[in-house]
Amino acid sequence: MVGSWLRAGRVRVSAHDFRIVRDFLERDGWTVEELPGVFVRLRGGGVLSGEMTREAAVLVALRRLVKASGS
Repeated sequence: MVGSWLRAGRVRVSAHDFRIVRDFLERDGWTVEELPGVFVRLRGGGVLSGEMTREAAVLVALRRLVKASGS
């Protein structure tokens, strides 16, 4: 997924990519609420995020992945 973004020079999250990200976040304890359009809202550890794009949610997932692999 990330390799294709680097080759393209931009981040574009497909529906398939987002399903992978959503699955990861949910297994990590987050609730993912899809909003109209391409926006989502995340809830984790009692904290509710504001609206964010799917691309921003991918960044949250990548940060969680890095944190988990560093533990």
